[in-house]
Amino acid sequence: MTSIQESLPRAFKNERSVSCPSRGSSGERFAVTSSGVAFESEAFRLQNEARIACLLETAVSPESSNINAILAKKALKYRRVCK
Repeated sequence: MTSIQESLPRAFKNERSVSCPSRGSSGERFAVTSSGVAFESEAFRLQNEARIACLLETAVSPESSNINAILAKKALKYRRVCK
């Protein structure tokens, strides 16, 4: 293990640590597990669920512009929410 790897923070034991910085904070932590994503903060989990719900609404809404719907679908695909 290199010194860089040793200095990396871990969100949970034996899991890959990922930082998602948000405005005005040092970042929230979550771990990608085989069963999905585990969040350390309930508030951050709720924020992500709200963003996903907004993307889903935009992707299926007939009132949203075609470009916005395509971008929302791509974001959901990237997040592995839908195919």
